[in-house]
Amino acid sequence: MILFKAKFYYAKDGTCFQRDPPTPEPDAPPIKIPPAKFNQGPQIKETLKNHDTSLDFFNYFFDNNLIEKIVKYTNERIEEDFDKLTVCELRAFIGVLILLGVTKKNDVEISEIWSYESSHHLWLATAPMGRDRYNFGFII
Repeated sequence: MILFKAKFYYAKDGTCFQRDPPTPEPDAPPIKIPPAKFNQGPQIKETLKNHDTSLDFFNYFFDNNLIEKIVKYTNERIEEDFDKLTVCELRAFIGVLILLGVTKKNDVEISEIWSYESSHHLWLATAPMGRDRYNFGFII
């Protein structure tokens, strides 16, 4: 049973999606899809073997070079009205994002998380930065 009979669907941004894959030309050779290569796994395991703490894992994926580039290019976009972003603040912001995801509070209103009276209050999220500075991360 086909629920959707339209051949094309359009996303909000105007992207057109076709429901069915295109039919190949009769004389066209079959499309060969190369097999996925998963041989990178052991190399990553060996690289991460010496990382004992969660901070080690964080620094593996967000090394100082990456963090400094994000801060540099973010500060270029910040208007004069706002304080410039620091490396420490960016690390705290990313940490709060991870914490909210791990505690499954990523869909809770920010005002609830920063409110002491709320049952959703997380002192680990509110300790590194204030609510307005956290919201600033989504403005830029």
